[in-house]
Amino acid sequence: MRYVRKVTALILSIIFCVALVVGVGVIYAVKNVNVTYIDYSGNNDEEYAATRENLNKLKGTQLIFLDLGDIEERLGDKSTIAVESFEKIYPCTVNIVLRERMESFYTRDGAYCNQYDDRGNLIKTVQATGVPLNGLDGSPDILIDADEKFIVPIAELCKYFKEEFGALRSLVESVTVHPGVENAAIIKLRSGMSVAIKDWQTDGEKKISKAYLEYCAASDSQRVDGIITVGA
Repeated sequence: MRYVRKVTALILSIIFCVALVVGVGVIYAVKNVNVTYIDYSGNNDEEYAATRENLNKLKGTQLIFLDLGDIEERLGDKSTIAVESFEKIYPCTVNIVLRERMESFYTRDGAYCNQYDDRGNLIKTVQATGVPLNGLDGSPDILIDADEKFIVPIAELCKYFKEEFGALRSLVESVTVHPGVENAAIIKLRSGMSVAIKDWQTDGEKKISKAYLEYCAASDSQRVDGIITVGA
């Protein structure tokens, strides 16, 4: 009799656990997928629609275990669309923000160019001997002459530049970083002027702001072949 009671208790425990798992699975299953798209060019409507359809397939999956990889694997053309952010709203909603990847930089590797977006992330490698032109506006991308490990922080520095100067690719021709004297990043403007940021990975935003003030005070001739140096 005691054996029967133990078996019965075990069976009831198993039933309870199964019911609990099923209940949690139902409660925390994704039911709402809200997608927002940050669009710059208006040229990717078809790709965005396909990606949105793929993301709707997240419905029914477990919100608890949902991560960035689950979202990224449902993107269509990863060279044009990236995940800006995502947020899980319990019990059953995920909010996803996508953005159009803006081709902004390139590095030279013999007859090939590695093209990067405005965050410094690789988009693609193409065979090209000249300066690659941005597919959105036809203007040239910015050459980065530096070790690959510096590309993302250089992109961050250039973000500050764009915020201060009001433009980036139309003003900047190249950014050069070679570890050495004063660890400087040399930003070559298309006008001919250069901006040297010493110890560029420290307080980059403040240093770019200071460089902008000096740029505004520079004469027309200085903007052709002068140099602005911002110290540590």
